[in-house]
Amino acid sequence: MAGRPSIQLDTAVMKNMYDDGVKLAVIARYFGVSVNKVRKTRDSLSLPKRLNTIIVNENEFKRLFEARVTYVEMARQLGMSRCSVTGIKNRLNLPNRNKWRKKVSHD
Repeated sequence: MAGRPSIQLDTAVMKNMYDDGVKLAVIARYFGVSVNKVRKTRDSLSLPKRLNTIIVNENEFKRLFEARVTYVEMARQLGMSRCSVTGIKNRLNLPNRNKWRKKVSHD
């Protein structure tokens, strides 16, 4: 009985695409594989992870945050995902939003 077939990528082509800054999802579509397969191949080739690729104006970010704009709206205005907004919030050591809520007594 044979196991699952192993998917092989052309590592030279993938490395060139990755080095050119092509997104993982685009590379995955090109080869017809999952993004996870591209990640595993990247790791096996010891290619560096591309972290902190989002450039944001810290003053604008803090202005929106202090104006209590929702994370979803901040993401839309800054052109990033909601998860990126929370990641930047953490990196800037800004407080969690739930500290701003007032507790209501139900007596």
